[in-house]
Amino acid sequence: LFSYIFCGVFASLASLSLLAKGTVSIGASGAVFGLFVVSTLGRFSLRDLDWRKVVEVAVLGEFVFRQLASEISTAANGGTRGINHVAHLSGAAAGALMVFVMKFTVTKYEQRTQRNG
Repeated sequence: LFSYIFCGVFASLASLSLLAKGTVSIGASGAVFGLFVVSTLGRFSLRDLDWRKVVEVAVLGEFVFRQLASEISTAANGGTRGINHVAHLSGAAAGALMVFVMKFTVTKYEQRTQRNG
């Protein structure tokens, strides 16, 4: 739930700040794109390489990569009227940011805990 709200709010704020004034944006697609990225990157860990996890990340990651590549290509070519590409891409960026910050924080906490015994 936190991931969904974080990615959705981030995507909405990016849309408000980057799109033309008066642009109306309704929907949860930014949050959904963020969840795509969170579900892929959250499962990936170099510490815990299990073949099942690698296959899962590869399959899900391929889908996510294809969606993001399509979104970037469409946005770079002028976009599609009625679709908020800014929300999609910024939601995905928010998901990646959240996963990297959380993994960094957990790693630092574990290192500190191991040093202090």
